[in-house]
Amino acid sequence: MMEKLGSMTSFSASAEGKQSYSLYSCAGEGVILQHDASRLNGEASDIDKLIRDTNNIQHKFSPHTDLSWKPDGKVVAIGNEDGSIDVYQAPSLTLLCSIQQHHKIINTLQWHHDHSSTPELHCLLASGSSNAIVYVHDLHAIIGLRHLLAI
Repeated sequence: MMEKLGSMTSFSASAEGKQSYSLYSCAGEGVILQHDASRLNGEASDIDKLIRDTNNIQHKFSPHTDLSWKPDGKVVAIGNEDGSIDVYQAPSLTLLCSIQQHHKIINTLQWHHDHSSTPELHCLLASGSSNAIVYVHDLHAIIGLRHLLAI
């Protein structure tokens, strides 16, 4: 399985008020690991364990193949070998929804950038799979509502 790496700002700041960065990897057995970017030789955290505990999941996950953080850092989409996409709200990683549009391995996920003046576009997620089809998922009804409730 191909290794996928990505980065994003962590949800916490250090005692000195500095932001810390995490690097996420999705490789090997399809498990997602979180690495402290300032200590890459240190122990990585198993994100799958957090997802299982938060959502009370007992079944075995389909191996993960890609992940993409929404630019605001509040939501992460995780693509799977079985073609499904799971969308989680950070920092607890509560499952917001599962998408079963593809029928083959997810190769890429990409959120619309936040540079647009149109807020409705901020909840668009593009996904591609090995069947050479790209879908654009409008998650505004799910994510937009969660963001309003969090305010």
